[in-house]
Amino acid sequence: MGDVAMCVPIVAQLAQRGDVRVTVLTRKAFLPLFAQLNDVETFAFSKDLSVLRLFRELRKGQKWDTVIDLHNVLRTKFLRFLFRLSGVKIAVLQKNRCQKRKLTRKHCKKMRQLPSVQDEYVAACARAGFPVGAKIFSPIFSERAKDFSPLPDDILKITGEKNIGIAPFAKHRTKVYPLDKILQVIEHFSEKGVHIFLFGGKSDAETLENWAAIHNNVYSLAGKTDFTGELQMMAHLDCMLSMDSGNMHLANLVGVPVLSVWGATHPFAGFVSAGKNTIVQRNLDCRPCSIFGNKPCWKGTYECMDIPPQKIIEEIEKIIT
Repeated sequence: MGDVAMCVPIVAQLAQRGDVRVTVLTRKAFLPLFAQLNDVETFAFSKDLSVLRLFRELRKGQKWDTVIDLHNVLRTKFLRFLFRLSGVKIAVLQKNRCQKRKLTRKHCKKMRQLPSVQDEYVAACARAGFPVGAKIFSPIFSERAKDFSPLPDDILKITGEKNIGIAPFAKHRTKVYPLDKILQVIEHFSEKGVHIFLFGGKSDAETLENWAAIHNNVYSLAGKTDFTGELQMMAHLDCMLSMDSGNMHLANLVGVPVLSVWGATHPFAGFVSAGKNTIVQRNLDCRPCSIFGNKPCWKGTYECMDIPPQKIIEEIEKIIT
């Protein structure tokens, strides 16, 4: 989801050129990310659909001049191969795999900032003949930055003067701040009267509901609203505390200041979106040990997440005051 969220500003810039018709091929679940963009069409597909069938569906009654592959995985490689055979111009995202291996190896790491994913999206568009800029982007929902009226009544009535979002989970353990420490952050702001909204998936709902039940001014949104509703709620936050996860990119997309906590992964790999970002991390020789956080800690200590809760509290207070 993070990769899809990061491409939205670039798609918006393409559409604003005025000389192209832009169609985004994506999963149905991600359609709300593009619904706020003018002059952008979408084509939702199912994972169960074969690549050949998908190609045939895309070709029905349509003439494509250029295909820009911003994913560059096995399925999209096959799809763009079919388009290339039919004479369509192709441009592809460069993933910088060699540089990322040097960044994450155990010894003699080459620690340097790699081009951001968004910069590589821009470069792919330029290779296709459509130069755009990633930094010129009005966040979605920006036209009603403090208008809470689109929110459901049950959420509207629990918003406060200061509203913080917390997305405490990530796909991999190496990217999750210890839950006992995140609870200390929640307790601090709960006692100060700050309203806290917990974001997570259905599998996180029970945990988040339990947290909300034992703290004042804490509310779980897990399973209570759809994707669009979550985006709308994010747009009205004063700060989002997130791991290196999709919620970090979604908050950037709606223009909210983000405090992100990084463990096994590292911003040098290029997975920070353009936006108001504050990063909390430890400087350790073993970091980063992977690009996506999908490898267990080779030390077995997970010391990269040994960050005092007070540090996170201080950074949030700087943002919201």
